Amino acid sequence: MWYLLQSGVLSEPSLTVSPWFEARRGECYDRLLAISTRGDWDSFLRFFAEGLAASATQTRSDILTLLGIQAELHDIVAGSSLRADSAHKVVDVAITHPTFTVRDIQDATGVTHARASRLISQLSDLGILMTLNHEEYQRRYYAPKVLVMLARQGRLGEVG
Repeated sequence: MWYLLQSGVLSEPSLTVSPWFEARRGECYDRLLAISTRGDWDSFLRFFAEGLAASATQTRSDILTLLGIQAELHDIVAGSSLRADSAHKVVDVAITHPTFTVRDIQDATGVTHARASRLISQLSDLGILMTLNHEEYQRRYYAPKVLVMLARQGRLGEVG
């Protein structure tokens, strides 16, 4: 993963180990105590490796699911009257950012505020996007399929 971060393929680490360890907090503390009291590093290292492996497997599954959703949403755009590459870029933003603003779309696509708003509206009409809140100045949008997937995986608490 370090190489992917350094080469710019990933903008941030993708492996989230906290949920696995949090679900096993008591066992984690017991194993840490065993290090302090008995010098039992082997049990802790096996436990830690198990957590890394489980987290990597879950992360891989989540990424594959998101790639499937991304392909499905791109297919909806391709089957619509929208032909702008920027519409596909908006889909990509919706996959990588569970919620976003018009400004985020402007930055990602290089289009004007008016065009970004129009793209969001058109993708909303296709059922790809929805409005998260209706406040005029801090309006945020999301792709329902992405949020459903994150909720199912218990990842919504990790969304920043």
